Amino acid sequence: MQTLAISVGEQFYPILTLPGRPKAILDKTAAEIYQTETKLINKAVSRNRERFPSDFYFELTLEETRVLNEVPNWNLAWSGGFAPKAFTAKGMNMLSTLLKSEVAIKRSVDIIRAFTELEKSWNRDDSWDIITAKIIAAINNRLDDVRISFDKRITFVEDKIANIEQGSSIRVDQQRRNSSKIKEIDDTLSSCVSKIEDDLQQIRDEFTKAIVDKSNFAVDKCATIHLITDNVELTDRDNRVVSYIKTHGKITNREYRELFDTPRRTALRELNDLIDKGILKKEGRGRSVCYTMV
Repeated sequence: MQTLAISVGEQFYPILTLPGRPKAILDKTAAEIYQTETKLINKAVSRNRERFPSDFYFELTLEETRVLNEVPNWNLAWSGGFAPKAFTAKGMNMLSTLLKSEVAIKRSVDIIRAFTELEKSWNRDDSWDIITAKIIAAINNRLDDVRISFDKRITFVEDKIANIEQGSSIRVDQQRRNSSKIKEIDDTLSSCVSKIEDDLQQIRDEFTKAIVDKSNFAVDKCATIHLITDNVELTDRDNRVVSYIKTHGKITNREYRELFDTPRRTALRELNDLIDKGILKKEGRGRSVCYTMV
């Protein structure tokens, strides 16, 4: 995604250039230009829907919001469940008539002129836009398939664990009298957890590949979006894990549960989050799995 900007007054404001979308200005940027609040911009749209057809504005999808948040200085958020909005030159002009302020009217004229100059200098290839839109649609379908597969596999694994835990609870008295039975159940749980870890890792790899593939479609006039941030903020819990590993050289799922008094599945999820942050790496398989610093 190439970064564009228009000059309004003495300041420059960023322009959205998403694949398959018209060039537009974000609602929060429109609020800065018209010297008002973003919520007033959104209220003006919601109260006058008939004045904002599809060529006047569009709402960003969750995927577009996530991709933009990978780019420094965008920092978008879904406020109260509402998607961020983006306005074309026509939409910005309509906003100025609804806001009814001298600043809005004057800035609207500047914006129309700026967009006109931008179109003259930006030779857009319509056939490329069509191809890009089809590619993005295919990527979104692939992501949907991965999400569905993820949900099904997680549900299957959770059901397996629930059945094992239910069975072990019913037979708790018998297990106490039969140490070999306890060992068998413990081995079964360990094997199941290992399978969960492998499944989750495979799913994460699929997500990463799909997202990385998507970033590779932005060629010629599009810059690569970095998917991994360089600076990671550590929580108090993260710092305790790092300190433990520095002292003991590694940490296991059991040691993590004992350290924070947390269930097995919670410990597994939090350890995987630390792997995703690039803090830890997993070593070994099955019951010998442990986690060390990257």
